[in-house]
This record gives sequence, structure tokens and C-alpha cells, in this order.
Amino acid sequence: MEVLPRRRIPDEEALSVAREVLPSIDPTLLKALPRPERDACLLRLRQAHLTVKQIARITGIGATSVTKATAGWKEAA
Repeated sequence: MEVLPRRRIPDEEALSVAREVLPSIDPTLLKALPRPERDACLLRLRQAHLTVKQIARITGIGATSVTKATAGWKEAA
């Protein structure tokens, strides 16, 4: 099996991906959502292959919170 190198995308592109994945929610407003809804959105962003650090930067939610909310995201995909 060949492993392809991961391509880093800039935060501007990550924000565009987030807006596509969450069309009805501004990613910068995720912090204000109730935790179950917020965590579901974070999981969708992770499944779109955004990194924890990118999600933290574009949403303002701490990386630790993103990690906890998206634990096991590959199994949920």
C-alpha cells in the first residue's frame, strides 16, 4: 500500500472547507452552540480532514476541546 504525502492547506482554504461542510453555521460561532451540537460540528470538520490545530484556529475552540470532541473520528467516518 502506497502512502501519499498529506498536503497542507492554508487556514483560508480550511475556512472555505468548513463553510462547505457546515453551510448553515459560521465556523467562528461554534463556541456559542450547545456542546452536543458543537461537538457534532467539530466531528464533521475533522471528517473533512481538517487538522485539530486548523479547527482550533478557525473556530476559536481550544485544541484540547477539539481533540476530545473528535476522539475516534476515523471510526465514525
